[in-house]
Amino acid sequence: MDQGKYFVFDDINCRIKPGCREHPPWPKGICSKCQPSAITLNRQTYRHVDNVMFENTKIVERFLNYWRTTGHQRMGYLYGTYEQHTDVPLGIRAKVAAIYEPPQESTRDSINIQPDEGADDVEAVANALGLKKVSYYSLF
Repeated sequence: MDQGKYFVFDDINCRIKPGCREHPPWPKGICSKCQPSAITLNRQTYRHVDNVMFENTKIVERFLNYWRTTGHQRMGYLYGTYEQHTDVPLGIRAKVAAIYEPPQESTRDSINIQPDEGADDVEAVANALGLKKVSYYSLF
């Protein structure tokens, strides 16, 4: 621990404890005894956007399901538009219409982004639809 109440990031273990007999093995089940402890992160002093909104929940559910079923990390670019976020002074909201997952190889501990021959085509389609790359999303 650092300064009495904060962990140094390198010391945190977020692995699921194996061998629990109270439920089916991960990812089919998890309980409070075998899940990692909760982590609270400090707010960023600078944030690119104040709020991210997905136009359709199926967009993010499909992305999350890969991680839920394999436990492997995943990365995708968020495409959408920016709009004013009225709940925050000078707030900016990213309104996400699509997640593009570039070619990648992933494990539980790493992501290796592969060369992407289709990146220019993705950008061209996004531009034609009035969308821009507003952020990226990673599960790790």
